[in-house]
Amino acid sequence: MRLLIIFSCAFISCSPARVPTNGVHARDMPVTMQFTEGVPLLNRALIYSAADDWQRATGGAGRVEFVDGGTIDVRVTDSGPLGKCTSTEMILRSDAPDALFRAAALHEIGHKFGMSHLPEGVMMANITPDENCLDELTLRVFCSAYHCANPRATCH
Repeated sequence: MRLLIIFSCAFISCSPARVPTNGVHARDMPVTMQFTEGVPLLNRALIYSAADDWQRATGGAGRVEFVDGGTIDVRVTDSGPLGKCTSTEMILRSDAPDALFRAAALHEIGHKFGMSHLPEGVMMANITPDENCLDELTLRVFCSAYHCANPRATCH
């Protein structure tokens, strides 16, 4: 049985890993991910960097942990869409330029936190390498549900 809670039109897309309920926030329940075999080191580094941005920008509320047996499998492919996620996977296009790959990682991690597409910023439906940071709108929407401590956009 799958329970989905809608906070606003900016949430519930891409089968979120979990959404906050009953006062439990992301800092108490991190998204756990594991890399599948064959994810290149450079792609891993960009995904780690994107996950770190979420944690730093949200004051720890947006936490991703990479562990064996994580609930989300992270894999890369050389065909298909730039990024895609399901309830158990985050799939990224390995042949994208680094800035675009990292932007897609930020975007898909946002979906794993339960965010939907927004009209601008990293959570736009059609991202570009310019959305390689966490913008104020994304953080405002995320923090309205997850109660961030001192959110700070990483866009300069």
